[in-house]
Amino acid sequence: MANTGTNSRLDRAEQILAALAENAKEEAEKNKLRMAENEKRAAENEKRAAENDRKIEELRASGKRIDRQLSRLGKQLGGEGNRWGKIIEDLVAGDLITIAKEHLGVHIYYAATRVRPKDRSWEIDVQGTNQDAVVVAEVKTNLEKKDIDHFLNKTLLPFTHQIAKQNKKIYGIIAYVKVDRGKESEVIDYAWSKGFLVVKAMDSTNRVLDNKNFVPHNYGSA
Repeated sequence: MANTGTNSRLDRAEQILAALAENAKEEAEKNKLRMAENEKRAAENEKRAAENDRKIEELRASGKRIDRQLSRLGKQLGGEGNRWGKIIEDLVAGDLITIAKEHLGVHIYYAATRVRPKDRSWEIDVQGTNQDAVVVAEVKTNLEKKDIDHFLNKTLLPFTHQIAKQNKKIYGIIAYVKVDRGKESEVIDYAWSKGFLVVKAMDSTNRVLDNKNFVPHNYGSA
């Protein structure tokens, strides 16, 4: 009888040990899978971090190039205003997608500079487009009221007439570097009165001028 009881206890102990061994094996497999998944995630995070670093370096390099261009052309403003204007056009074009989204509620696909119609009778300094809307910008190094009228009558309205059948929303932007002393407020208010968003180019950035009462005019419905 004693041997029978001892054997029974031994069998039970062996069963427990076997179960523990099986559980340990299963847990080891789970840990192995978890380690593999963690290693995969770590590799993906490292890849994303490297890609972000690359994009940051590209943006820094682009910013430095623009700063160098602005610096060189700023020294040549006296006799080369046209070249300066083209640099500002490029600067505005680079920010146009963000400006249009944040201040006009328009999500444009891309921006182009110095856009001309087939007859080349007028030119759009900067143009952004999507399926439903077009944003047209006029760029001036030294802005005057007459420039606003010229942009409206000689560029924006002819363009509006040209694409009337496309039934798109059309918004105008006035971008400038400076206004003659003492006239800036008057000129900016005049641009706002025409429904144009006003952007001031400063160094290597663009600043949209605030006006809580400003409502952009959709010339596509004119």
